[in-house]
Amino acid sequence: MSPTPEQKEREGWLIEQARRASAVFPPGELKPWERPDWLISSASLGIEVTELPAPTVASFSGPQLRDFYWRVVRAAERRYRELLGPPADVQVSFKNEWHSRRDPVSVAEAVACFVRSNFPLDGRVVILDPSNTETWPDDLLSVRIISQAGDWTVSAGNEIPLLSYHHLAGRIAEKNGLVKEYRRRLPPGWRLWLLVATMFDVLSTVSVPHEVIHWQFDFSFDKVWLYDWVQGVIELQRKPSVW
Repeated sequence: MSPTPEQKEREGWLIEQARRASAVFPPGELKPWERPDWLISSASLGIEVTELPAPTVASFSGPQLRDFYWRVVRAAERRYRELLGPPADVQVSFKNEWHSRRDPVSVAEAVACFVRSNFPLDGRVVILDPSNTETWPDDLLSVRIISQAGDWTVSAGNEIPLLSYHHLAGRIAEKNGLVKEYRRRLPPGWRLWLLVATMFDVLSTVSVPHEVIHWQFDFSFDKVWLYDWVQGVIELQRKPSVW
């Protein structure tokens, strides 16, 4: 299946982001291609691009969690008004419960009652979390309340799945199986790189551990790079050849 124009645009954008993050990516015009995804002719380089979403072992996807959070916040705002709470601008950060099913009505009730009980009467802005609040709803990470009329919004939680070796190795292996075809389509002597990028959306991404720099992988690309939104561009190590 051919990639959509949107997919090609995103691939090119990811390469440009990696360029900005590290000088290892050479300058030169990016030319859209297919197998591999992009060419930099002036550098005799082909680049295959793939994104690394969160593992699918979770019971709920990022979009499902996001939809749940927004349903909760809208219901909490309605319930807060029923409780005759003063006008409030509220932002709620939830725990990302990837496996546990929760009742949106009961969570919304807890959020509304919490905001009503902790409303800043003196006109201040308060940012509350378990470290500074005696009674805390289990489903939340933090709550920001401003004592003025405003929107009730969702701030993505910061509990992101940790990237595992096997998840990253599996992604590299998927692309590595096509290396021979990529090389046949490139002019002789060209280099071939793989760029693996974590996803920007916090509900679809993974947290990259610092020990990733010590992990070793089987691959036939000339270089494999991991582009992480937090740590930047990381060169992944190849397993030593066994003769």
